[in-house]
Amino acid sequence: GRCDGIMLVNTNNVSIYKANINTASSLDSNAILITSAGVGSERKGHKIYNSELKSYGSQSSGIEITGFNAGIGDTLVEDTYGYSDQYYGIIVNGGNFGNGNINISRSTITTRLSFRYALFLQDSEKSFIRDSSLSNVNDYDIKVLGGTHEFINSSYIDESVSNGKIIRKWYYRAYANDTTGVNVFNANITAYNVSNNYQSNLTTDSTGYTQMTEIIYYINNGGNKSYYSPFTIYATNSTYGTINHQINVTNLTNIYKDVFTFGTTGGLITCSDLDQVNTIYTLQNNISTTGTCFNITADNITLDGNGYSITGDGNSGDWGVYSESR
Repeated sequence: GRCDGIMLVNTNNVSIYKANINTASSLDSNAILITSAGVGSERKGHKIYNSELKSYGSQSSGIEITGFNAGIGDTLVEDTYGYSDQYYGIIVNGGNFGNGNINISRSTITTRLSFRYALFLQDSEKSFIRDSSLSNVNDYDIKVLGGTHEFINSSYIDESVSNGKIIRKWYYRAYANDTTGVNVFNANITAYNVSNNYQSNLTTDSTGYTQMTEIIYYINNGGNKSYYSPFTIYATNSTYGTINHQINVTNLTNIYKDVFTFGTTGGLITCSDLDQVNTIYTLQNNISTTGTCFNITADNITLDGNGYSITGDGNSGDWGVYSESR
């Protein structure tokens, strides 16, 4: 017969907290089995958290979620260690009437055999795996057969997506200041991916920081990976103007402080030298001059007239904007 550590059949909204389960090396000895019997509606709302789950039997997983002819959905796993010596770390099959959705946070899931996976999303419509680690040294860490699944700040080496989609993301946060070290408030931080498609927009607060967001590393759609990096990210402020740079998240993980430093002359109210590399200078008002107004002395400078005018005195040998050998 079965030797599961905990077996839940046709239940809803059951919470398992601080469980320490170590099942023996017999057949069908999952640490936790959540299932539905017969034909009926979806069972859902189960929570597993702050637990240590180990299974050593053949065909025995750390956590098995199986809907069969009824259905299982909306399972939450948090702050949990799950291990299977002979089968899957976690296997999810929503069944005929279940969405199979699972959210995993701050957890470590492992297994070790070939043709077995730390996380097997066999029949799951949607899942979110966040701040977690998944590993199998002898096969794929993750196997997906359908649905759309987001992995945010989660470490693993390889995956198999026969059907469905994996969206892999890292955390991203920007910081803006100027060359004097002053935090720049209300700077808009706008990201475009490698295909120049818009990705996100953030705004800095009084600390110079934006809120934390997520940035896409790649999307694996049915086994075909599309990388979104490198990103071109623009920082714009009405006083300082616009600057930009690229980041390559392929070779990074989380970016908690992507620094944008504005030149203090980004917002122009009078004539001056434009000497900050990679800077977009923006006129803030009409300017009248009796000589050359703007002298460009650095590379990759953009002067945005912003609808304003530069008016000279009509004398020869003066220019509104002058650049040489740039």
